[in-house]
Amino acid sequence: MVNDPNLCFDIRPSQGERIRVADNKLIEVIGVGSALVAVGDNQHMHLSNVLIAPKLAFNLFSARYADEHDNIKTIL
Repeated sequence: MVNDPNLCFDIRPSQGERIRVADNKLIEVIGVGSALVAVGDNQHMHLSNVLIAPKLAFNLFSARYADEHDNIKTIL
């Protein structure tokens, strides 16, 4: 999840999704897109279905979700 739509590409409009945050409030998702994340020298990871929610205070990445849904193995 990101708060800046400029971090994404191939953005499509949201279908009314909302995110529940720590204080139990729901915030609006304005779109869903793809993003490239640097993971090393000249290496990037392509993320798809990235939610864009401008009211997020920080960009968030769920290692558990990626591990369970995207065939990415994480070691924490």
